[in-house]
Amino acid sequence: VVSNVTGRVATAEQLCSVGYWVRQVRDAVRFADGVRWLADQGVTALVELGPDGVLSGLAQHSCAPGTLVVPVLRHQTSDSTLRQNDAEMLLSAVGRLYAQGVVVDWAGVFAGRGAVRVGLPTYAFQRQRFWPEVVPTVSDSAGDRVDQRFWASVEQRDVRALAGELGVDSGVVASVMP
Repeated sequence: VVSNVTGRVATAEQLCSVGYWVRQVRDAVRFADGVRWLADQGVTALVELGPDGVLSGLAQHSCAPGTLVVPVLRHQTSDSTLRQNDAEMLLSAVGRLYAQGVVVDWAGVFAGRGAVRVGLPTYAFQRQRFWPEVVPTVSDSAGDRVDQRFWASVEQRDVRALAGELGVDSGVVASVMP
């Protein structure tokens, strides 16, 4: 925990002291100093544990470029269909950290929750195809000739020939011909 009173890591004694918390309320907030101190220590990912993500935006202005800042809790709307529970928000934040390259102890995240590992297909990385091979069938040569005449009429934009192949009026074909 970085103290907003000192701009440095808070000791256990400070955090357990009533006097410290009085100073926390009365003294100037040294939030930017604390964020800069973390950057000086080589910290590249910050997690905000406050009741909303307000400080995450402020932290981005005080830290080194490229520092990842992730709020855990976000403001909840009054619309119950949009509300997330705290566990979902926490897992979302941890997932975002992981996706950005932060090492996550997933066993610790899911400990006591009954989660089990599920094997995922790895074929995309093994360069193995699992799609069935298309086996050409013996085709009807009369059908092939009809298809060839149809597509030749389309490619040549021959309205009369295409109308004849389809058995429709030339005006209809002309209205849909590109």
